[in-house]
Amino acid sequence: MSNEICNKKYCTGCGACVAVCPKQCITLQPNPQGHLFPHIDKQACVNCNLCRKTCPVNTPVPMNQPLACYAAWAKDEKDRTSSSSGAASSVFAAHILKQGGVVYGAALQDNTIQHIRVSSAEDLPRIKGSKYVYSYVADVYKQVKQDLKDGKTVLFTGTPCQNAAVYNLIGENPNLILVNLICHGVPSMQMLRDHLKAQNIIKIHKIQFRHNNHVDAFVCNDYKALDRVFPDAYVICFLEGYTYRSSCYNCSYAQPKRTGDITIGDFWGLGKEAPFEGDATKGCSAVIINTAKGQALFSTCQDKLQLFERKYQEAINGNGQLSHPVPYTWHSKLFNKLYPLLSFEKAAFLSTTLVMVKQVIIRSLKNYAPNLYKSVLLKFCSILKELK
Repeated sequence: MSNEICNKKYCTGCGACVAVCPKQCITLQPNPQGHLFPHIDKQACVNCNLCRKTCPVNTPVPMNQPLACYAAWAKDEKDRTSSSSGAASSVFAAHILKQGGVVYGAALQDNTIQHIRVSSAEDLPRIKGSKYVYSYVADVYKQVKQDLKDGKTVLFTGTPCQNAAVYNLIGENPNLILVNLICHGVPSMQMLRDHLKAQNIIKIHKIQFRHNNHVDAFVCNDYKALDRVFPDAYVICFLEGYTYRSSCYNCSYAQPKRTGDITIGDFWGLGKEAPFEGDATKGCSAVIINTAKGQALFSTCQDKLQLFERKYQEAINGNGQLSHPVPYTWHSKLFNKLYPLLSFEKAAFLSTTLVMVKQVIIRSLKNYAPNLYKSVLLKFCSILKELK
């Protein structure tokens, strides 16, 4: 029997195969870049093929044409400013918890990023904020099933491929609400650990990948990327799309039709298609309603959100992942050739030299230029950012 559940080029590492296996003979194991792929213990396997039937690559999930699109942020200022964008996800999660339901999302636990179960408002901050890394989710699927069996409402937030895994494992359930992210792609946890080791960080006590509109506000323990003139190698590689797994460059979910009930992310490009009079400088979420179930949750939370209905095309034009996957560029190919033959830092630097130089120039101009010339220099910075 083949050890391959689906074509590795498209495998997302969602772990649905691990959860569905009746003999528990499938584990996720890293490739040289640290991306996790399923491995079957052939001695224990009984050839039931549940893994292949459940895999979203082999059995695609329904994709929905969105019903509505909004620019939104939490009216609670503290909630908004403590979130990555506009805190719409936090508002939805708080509502579900208040109704006695449970929420699943990515968090720091046991020195790694993984999905956890949250049943109280006190633990909700653990799953707030963007995670620029793969989140291990296979261990929570059984908990999701049990919560639904117990009659609880479950809100599961994750990448579209993780949403697809939950859907294929459970099927349509009136108490299951799937929220997916406008996902750029995921580096491996191994890459993040190797990067942090270069900063003398072994045990992660706190981690924050971004804050409001600051996409490079990376903080881990006492390390703060924004305090440095030289940009953070891990963040630059993530933002440029050089360190993702192969499935991210071939993502079937990076398109206008969406899986899950609600899609959320940053509303990049807001105001370019039509005038926008709100103040989005403290973070603004794109909230895309995909199903009637998603609309029902959204409707119950409207009083907690500042809302501006927008055309869906505006969100698509501002965020490439709503129309196509990130391209697999020569930078990405170079990084994958170099890492792990070289350290993460060296592989990242050699793959991003031009981008790094541009970022150093931009940061230096912003931080040290005389005020008299700042407007001209900032215009120059915007031109530099457009250079490829």
